Amino acid sequence: LARDLRKNLSALSLAVRRLRALLPAARREAVERVRARLGEVLGKAVPEGDVLRQAALDAERADVSEEFARIEAHVAQAHRLLRGEGAVGRRLEFLAQEMNREANTISSKCGAPALLGAILAAREAADRLREQAANVE
Repeated sequence: LARDLRKNLSALSLAVRRLRALLPAARREAVERVRARLGEVLGKAVPEGDVLRQAALDAERADVSEEFARIEAHVAQAHRLLRGEGAVGRRLEFLAQEMNREANTISSKCGAPALLGAILAAREAADRLREQAANVE
């Protein structure tokens, strides 16, 4: 069971690393989508300052750096719990629940198509962790 939990922790960490790597390109694509959307709505070319302002607002709403930091802290804590002795099931289950919550928040904040595979992998790993943690004493 511990081996399976570690495997899922690794899968979650890998998904978070993939998301971090994919975010810059997704943000550039988001700027282009803003430019196109504003152009369609206004029916004319949009000043670059307006595009950048709107893109900055969108980026602020989609900032997931805190969620990444919390998942990474939870993964580290879970590894410490797995190395320890005694009854760790409840604490591990709580951490898994928190990791799942953070993965879901990332999913709702970052809907860029290029990120969906990594987001899904993170959510699946977090969910498997939560399910397995329920079996730990």
